[in-house]
Amino acid sequence: MTSSERSLKAQTAAHISWSRTPDRTKRTQAAREKGPGGWDYWLSKLDPMLFADASEAQKLAAAQSLRKAFFSKLAQQSVTARRKKKGK
Repeated sequence: MTSSERSLKAQTAAHISWSRTPDRTKRTQAAREKGPGGWDYWLSKLDPMLFADASEAQKLAAAQSLRKAFFSKLAQQSVTARRKKKGK
């Protein structure tokens, strides 16, 4: 089986799976909460020793900064990739 055949087979299976999902939001909720879109994700990335005595407000502020830094880095990488692609 070629890679394009495997890809089509996987795509078909995904479409069938989603066609059997009445509540898409509920199906993906756990992943969204555990991923970079959820605050629990960013709070879990904080150094536990550094924030051991910090208040919840301090932890949340640090998590917000960490999230902003992450997305800023993604934006920088996007600019670099577009610049390289344009130069080719």
